[in-house]
Amino acid sequence: MIVDHKQKISFRMFVIISLLTLISRISGKKLWSFVVNKKQKFVLPLKKHKTDVFLINGINIIKFSQNVEKEKFIIYFHGGGFVMSGNRRHHNFIKNFNQKTNFTSYYVEYPLAPKNKASDVIKSLEEVIKEIKKNEANKDMILMGDSAGGNLALVLSNYFSDSKLVFLLSPWLDLTMTNSEIEKMEKQEIMFSKKDLLDAAHDYQGNLDLNHRLISPIYDKFNNKQIKIFAGTEDLLFPDVVKFTETRNNVDLHQYHGLNHDFMFMFSGREQKSVIEDMVFYVKETK
Repeated sequence: MIVDHKQKISFRMFVIISLLTLISRISGKKLWSFVVNKKQKFVLPLKKHKTDVFLINGINIIKFSQNVEKEKFIIYFHGGGFVMSGNRRHHNFIKNFNQKTNFTSYYVEYPLAPKNKASDVIKSLEEVIKEIKKNEANKDMILMGDSAGGNLALVLSNYFSDSKLVFLLSPWLDLTMTNSEIEKMEKQEIMFSKKDLLDAAHDYQGNLDLNHRLISPIYDKFNNKQIKIFAGTEDLLFPDVVKFTETRNNVDLHQYHGLNHDFMFMFSGREQKSVIEDMVFYVKETK
């Protein structure tokens, strides 16, 4: 099912998108190029958030706790094309979601490419999830992620039969980038180019083909899952999101007209609140 969100973009979001577009056009570069080559490091959450930071098998975990809801917990994987660390915009989104649900959420700072390849990353995250589940016995697990993290959340959902509900935010579902609609959108995309993403995909793939189901989940089956996707129509990854949705009957896509990749992380405004409200609805609806 596709749910249309055609409401007028908030003024603040309009200003942010306009400024980012201006920067991209003046520089002649996609925004990706300004950050991808910077040294990546684990970003600690702000002290105002209720968190615990610890390691599982050498992987940094941030635990956001409300300690009220006893039935479900979240595991979150950040975006960044498999080659960049997460940031405080991810932390802020999780904090805002937690305030509406009273869940415990685990933010996973997974090993990055090119040093770490897909098969090893997925195996290490499978073990991380198993360890987290030991501390959350008898609770339902919800996997969630944005962009490359959405890819990981979806892939890993098939490793755990009790992971029924999966939230994907602007997910990267097909690393081959062969959808013909992508090139039509590339000129208007300000975040990254097709080449940017293919370079990241090659850094990550290791010995797997780009169309392998473990790195391009669009080619896998998720028959026992309830998959909820939130994406902007101006996202270069949007054509594959639509393709994935239209070929399955267990996927709900919330498409936000005129919005870009990862729009829900730009700031804590109306658009983010809309996404979180719909996510909360699905959580309460899912038994």
